[in-house]
Amino acid sequence: MKIFAICNSDQLGLPTVVRLKELDFLVGVSYVERYVPLIHSFKSIGIADEKIYSLSKENWVNSLQEAISELKPDYVFVLTFPWKIPSNLLNLLPGSFINFHFGLLPKYKGADPIFWEVKNYEPEGGLTVHVMNEEIDEGAVIMQEKAPIGPGISYGLYCNQLTQSIGAWTDALLNKLQTEPLQFLELEAGESAPDRSPTQTDLTINWAEQTALEIENLVNAANPRYGGAITTFAGQPLRILEVTPMGGNDDMKGQPGEIVHADLTYGIIVICADGEFLRVSVAEIAGAYISGIKLTTFGFFKGAKFG
Repeated sequence: MKIFAICNSDQLGLPTVVRLKELDFLVGVSYVERYVPLIHSFKSIGIADEKIYSLSKENWVNSLQEAISELKPDYVFVLTFPWKIPSNLLNLLPGSFINFHFGLLPKYKGADPIFWEVKNYEPEGGLTVHVMNEEIDEGAVIMQEKAPIGPGISYGLYCNQLTQSIGAWTDALLNKLQTEPLQFLELEAGESAPDRSPTQTDLTINWAEQTALEIENLVNAANPRYGGAITTFAGQPLRILEVTPMGGNDDMKGQPGEIVHADLTYGIIVICADGEFLRVSVAEIAGAYISGIKLTTFGFFKGAKFG
């Protein structure tokens, strides 16, 4: 079996490329040229220079067409990719473009399912592998593997958790592709989550309306890919990358977003719309990462409010 890989992620895509190389199935790999570090990753596992294809935004369709025509793979594995693959490319190998979608279809389609799964406090996410067609994330599903999303886990830690399973999932997929006839799954339709990357509004904390759990989930979903959840303090923007749920006492009263406790032991504790409390553990201000305890020395005092 000959497989060509389109890979744009060291963390989520590279493990499959490594496995294909180990099994001698890999005939070539491509990457979007702005992801320069991937070249070093590919070379480090022994992929020859002539088997590595760089894709520019202006000419990537032609580049892929030439690579596929030259290498004549049985399958093309798409391991994260920023652009929609047009029908003229898909038709080069009908039914053989296989997409690795790191989210559970059909609910979580689109550009960044992991963000929405973590933000929505889903108990599990995972990987859905499907044949690509002209509609985004709509092709026939070959396999779906689930992975728990533990309480308090961040986007980055969850991706690392997925990475631990990708090798085994790749082996399972290869076994399926070599079994005739190929079987497809029927997934139950249900409610749909946003099928896009988050906007600035999605990433911004609404202290007046969001509960402590909702804010914690947003912070986790935005760390590190989006640099943390957005808020303001004293009119200045900042991002929160880590919070911890806290118990309160009768002295900790205030309006949502207000700091109800601040000291060098616990750092700063904020009250949320539901009356529950969060300790701000890590924030980013003007490019500097600061612990919640250190924030108390920068004017984050009891009675002050986040915007």
